[in-house]
Amino acid sequence: MKALDFHGWRGVAVAVMAACALGPAASAHEVAAGDPVADLRATAIARIRHYVIWPEGAPRGPVTTCVLGDHPSLAVALKRNSSAHGPLEVRELGPSSPTLGECQIAVFHDLNAAETATALRGLRASRALTIGESASFVRDGGMLALVERRQRLRMVVNLANTRRAGLSLSSRLLQLAQVVDGETS
Repeated sequence: MKALDFHGWRGVAVAVMAACALGPAASAHEVAAGDPVADLRATAIARIRHYVIWPEGAPRGPVTTCVLGDHPSLAVALKRNSSAHGPLEVRELGPSSPTLGECQIAVFHDLNAAETATALRGLRASRALTIGESASFVRDGGMLALVERRQRLRMVVNLANTRRAGLSLSSRLLQLAQVVDGETS
């Protein structure tokens, strides 16, 4: 695969659009061989955090990024992106982990509705940016989703959920997303 340049705000768009050419996400059995979709998701997540306006200012030091659900290739890819796009402390947690409140970014993968609801409740007070993989995620209380549609990866943002957590997103990021500004359950 040709190396891509992810510098600048357009890097988020490049990361998301580049995933379009890769088709469906790789299975868990392909983790050992590498997962290019996980690499692109990780790059997008690492870049997206630079376009979040945190209520207490930008996090100093490593950004605690938690992967909720079984996705070892994404965790590995996020760790690799830590050096390229700023320090990330990557943790793999369950949806009811007692340390969930320490997450500044929570990435949801393959959780059922009950697990997603449990994790979102556990994150309410933490002001964590929540990122999922389905359009229903933002309807069910999540803030941002990197959704695969017609072999393309698209961003969906729920502004009401983002505001409720005290976070704002840069207009540059919102230009790249499908924006939903409604109340959720």
